[in-house]
Amino acid sequence: MYRSDRTWNSLSHSISSILSNALHLFVEMLRMIPARPDAFALKACARARTHLSARTIHSLTVKTGAASNAFVANTAVHAYASCGDIASARKLFGSFFSPDVIAWNAMLSGCVQNGLLDDALKLFDRMWSAGVAPTVVTVTSVLSTCGNEKNISLGRQIHGFVKKKIMQCERELVVGTSLIGM
Repeated sequence: MYRSDRTWNSLSHSISSILSNALHLFVEMLRMIPARPDAFALKACARARTHLSARTIHSLTVKTGAASNAFVANTAVHAYASCGDIASARKLFGSFFSPDVIAWNAMLSGCVQNGLLDDALKLFDRMWSAGVAPTVVTVTSVLSTCGNEKNISLGRQIHGFVKKKIMQCERELVVGTSLIGM
């Protein structure tokens, strides 16, 4: 089989379309049959980038009380950011009393994904100031941002942190690739 960009894009569009239709049916079903949607429904919205479904499912998690679960709340931040609604992601993130590292990573990755590189670096600074220890996901996002912003100085500081604090992180292929890309 001949593989081209057109083939892969067509396949990707078909899968996205199927996922989008499935989410639409899921939302309609939730309206008819009371149920508790969870993080996995929000994750599907993020993958399909279906903002309306994400907003609907998130509001249903709020109504059913599921949104108080950290996994659901963090996934909602991710879903909004993936759908390009960084304002809703920020608002939700700002409502967290004490965001965990997953919430920080969701917001940070969302900023990077939406081209808000300066905001991502400011968010990383806030995360660091709040005493939240970065993970491989954090380091990868920030190094990617440093490379895109040509902020080699901060990239070197992050690399120094990785060498001192998270030695196993430096061995991660993703982090190594981010360092090279910077």
